[in-house]
Amino acid sequence: MKTVFLLAVAAVGSIAAAPLWQTPGLIGELKLDRERTASRWIWTNGRPRDNEVALFRFAFEADSPVSSGRLSFASDDIGHLYLNGTEIHPSRFAAAVKPGRNVMAVCVTNVYSMGGMIAFGDFTLKSGRTLGLRSCAAFKAWDAGKGAPEGWERTDFDDAAWAPAVELGDARMRPFS
Repeated sequence: MKTVFLLAVAAVGSIAAAPLWQTPGLIGELKLDRERTASRWIWTNGRPRDNEVALFRFAFEADSPVSSGRLSFASDDIGHLYLNGTEIHPSRFAAAVKPGRNVMAVCVTNVYSMGGMIAFGDFTLKSGRTLGLRSCAAFKAWDAGKGAPEGWERTDFDDAAWAPAVELGDARMRPFS
């Protein structure tokens, strides 16, 4: 039986240097496998503005540690990925998922023109269950122009006032493809 959980991503802060691991544009996995993914490019509203910062969050449950799998993540322009309050490289995401409640958070800065964030991953848990993560409107979003709430990336943060993310399009949408 396949269990699908959707993630939320968040962005905050001023324009900062991109993490060294981030590759601009559409990541290779999305180019090669874009027909299969249900992930959507998301934002806080339907029209990203220059120099806008967006925050996204999504909470999910894992009944055991991850035995295999990988998260693919891309942002336009600058993105920082967090898991349970700690900034993390996407290649280390699966190993950092813990049994119980987990929160994926992303901070994205749109420097110029179109902006967005997309993520997907498939994980096999040690219990034998599978966990699928897809960015979509189930993510919670916050326009950081309102200010970044203290601790927004942490597991215990209350995001009840956050709005659902707006889906901009699928992995094939222009200008990202």
